[in-house]
Amino acid sequence: MFGVYGMLAVALMLFCLRYIVRPDRWSTRAEGVSFVLLNVGLAWMALVNLLPVGTIQIYDAVQNGYGHARGLDFVLQPVVHALEWARLPGDIILTMGVLPLVYLAFQAVIHPKPVVERPEPMETSLFTEVIEQP
Repeated sequence: MFGVYGMLAVALMLFCLRYIVRPDRWSTRAEGVSFVLLNVGLAWMALVNLLPVGTIQIYDAVQNGYGHARGLDFVLQPVVHALEWARLPGDIILTMGVLPLVYLAFQAVIHPKPVVERPEPMETSLFTEVIEQP
């Protein structure tokens, strides 16, 4: 379930963390390592497991029916079992990509940017026109 929504969540987290962490404590290297590892791990899972098993499952559904392709007989086939285990390196790589994100989140907790007090804006209503008298 990581896919698109997981990557969007990571992007939003990095976007927010960039504004929270002090610039001298931000690591673009950790950000880049995380980006590469997450994408390589996700690509590995998609190309080594999801695409081949999905192709085999479609073929099985056409030959034996949808119920068989979703049943235990299909999942326990040796080739499907081997492809499930072939996904493991991609899972490990993806998990390693999460570690730099944890480091950056820890930096946000330990070294946040100082809060800057801003003056209050003028009280004006949305529908009030301000006219200066000469």
